[in-house]
Amino acid sequence: MGHDPVPVPPVDPRALLDALPDPVVVVGPDATVRWASASARALFGWTDAELMGRTADHLIHPEDMVTALSSLASVQAKEVGSLIELRIRSRDGTYRRVEVRGSGATDRAGVGGIVMSMRDLGDRHLWQVDRGDADRFRAIIDASPTAVMVLDPGGLLLGASRAFTRLLGRPLDSSLGRPLTDMADTDSALILAAAIDGVVADGERRTLEARLSRADGTTLAVSLTLVDLVRDPAVGGIVVSATDITELDEARTELEHRATHDALTALPGRALLLDRLGHALALARRRSGRVAVAFGDVDSFKVINDHHGHAAGDEVLVEIARRLVALSRGSDTVARLGGDEFCLVVEDADDRVADLLRSRITEAMRRPIRLRSGADLRVGLSLGVVVVGGTVAVDEALARADVEMYEVKRARRGGPTHA
Repeated sequence: MGHDPVPVPPVDPRALLDALPDPVVVVGPDATVRWASASARALFGWTDAELMGRTADHLIHPEDMVTALSSLASVQAKEVGSLIELRIRSRDGTYRRVEVRGSGATDRAGVGGIVMSMRDLGDRHLWQVDRGDADRFRAIIDASPTAVMVLDPGGLLLGASRAFTRLLGRPLDSSLGRPLTDMADTDSALILAAAIDGVVADGERRTLEARLSRADGTTLAVSLTLVDLVRDPAVGGIVVSATDITELDEARTELEHRATHDALTALPGRALLLDRLGHALALARRRSGRVAVAFGDVDSFKVINDHHGHAAGDEVLVEIARRLVALSRGSDTVARLGGDEFCLVVEDADDRVADLLRSRITEAMRRPIRLRSGADLRVGLSLGVVVVGGTVAVDEALARADVEMYEVKRARRGGPTHA
């Protein structure tokens, strides 16, 4: 007597995909995540709500974006795409290297996207782009604002993307075969040469900042990343990517200037003065020379502020700074230490230099200072000048000039008068 077959419950496709050990993700044509299997969520640590709607630039390592977008564009016209490797960001901020293959299913009911199957590669370090995607990949590289160059192990330029000419204004044909270091300024050339040698020696990636020279003689601040692909038969060289960081460099320079210079007069501040005085004393010590330090403050500066206002006081300080700079040499340092205090450091000095400084500064201050209000002020500057040897400490040199200034100040009491 036969037995009725045992009913087999239908397989739930979603449960089946969630049970797969390899992650599966559906990505829309706009590179947003539309669905992720349980293994995908487990591998990367994201919840379903956190993954949905996220775009590729939030999940894929920046250096792999060109590869990912190239593959995404090409797979939409294929039943099965090329096998590539990407670094995908986990919820904790780390990246996992995975092998990815896509299948175009944008027009398929119930899918509406590209099905991406993944395999966790752990510590494997391979990168592969199918030949059918090479032209598309090359076009994307050429359109990128980042210049991509290939050097031989000796640092000679073997090839470059179109951005090379856009950034540097140099025709590629005439640049091939030249050392990349020849296209950098002196300091950058030394750092770049060391980086190239290091990549060749140990195969480790190097990142550095440098200045490359343009065809018109100007320089461009760039961030360079060097990767060893000498043994890759498809490349056979060191791949260098160059990104323009002019705005970052200018912003950093501005911040450094603000940190070391007085905002009102644009003169070096105390920290920069101490540094330069230290260098001057060290040089004097090596040469058995001497350094002149002039320390001065404005006579009765409080009276100026009280009678004419703080804006007028600022005008006086700016004009004094201008006059001190005008009578100094390029190698001298004129600084504002705060308030109404100024300091002047002169290298290779002697007692005659000290006397000359006193007379020239005194003469410069004889001329009245014209305020925006139309008033003319005669302003005195009490000045102490000392000449010290290189064995004197920075603080002691300033202290001696300060004491000398107060001795002078006692001898010449008084404030500004109207001219």
